[in-house]
Amino acid sequence: MSVLIDAERLRALTPWPKLIDALQSAFREPCEVPERLHFDIDGAGSLIIMPAWQQNGFLGVKVVQVFPGNSRIGKPTVHGMYMLASAGTGEVLSFIDAQELTARRTAATSALASRFLSRDSSRCLLVMGTGRLAAEVIGENGTRELHEQKRHLLLLEAIATASNLGGSVDAALTHALQQVCDFTQWPLGHVYLVRRTRGSPNWKTSLPR
Repeated sequence: MSVLIDAERLRALTPWPKLIDALQSAFREPCEVPERLHFDIDGAGSLIIMPAWQQNGFLGVKVVQVFPGNSRIGKPTVHGMYMLASAGTGEVLSFIDAQELTARRTAATSALASRFLSRDSSRCLLVMGTGRLAAEVIGENGTRELHEQKRHLLLLEAIATASNLGGSVDAALTHALQQVCDFTQWPLGHVYLVRRTRGSPNWKTSLPR
């Protein structure tokens, strides 16, 4: 009989250190990951289907519905569920809250990358952003994981939108960077602005003025 795993139970089953270690092992194993399927739902939203499986292991399918207009009626923009089954028999084992699963997996992957990419002398991790993922990255368990790596965690909420800064994306980003500099006491001229225009494959780097 399949088991339903909600967000609270999933958090209890996936403490950060063990989750990060499990991802490190999983990334070393071969896995079939077909291209995701994307469907437009009458212009109101999107249905996204993401399957993956390991031979003689597990089979998983994440089904996500993204409806941007939900914010106007006080509902979450993203809803979803992850189905976990046996890749040998097809038997459904569990249904898992997709939003919580995605948030924890992405945050744990970032922490795993830090193990390999951060210098041993690094003392601070700067997280820019105030969305769901930022909260996961700086969660209490995540902080403990970073402390095990002899690092301190710094959260800086730098909020800027083009709409309230005259429609200029560069102005919005520069405003956000100014908040970073005010908080960290870094000279603004020492902070690079990296951006990519929508539809362009090229990244541009410049100094804010």
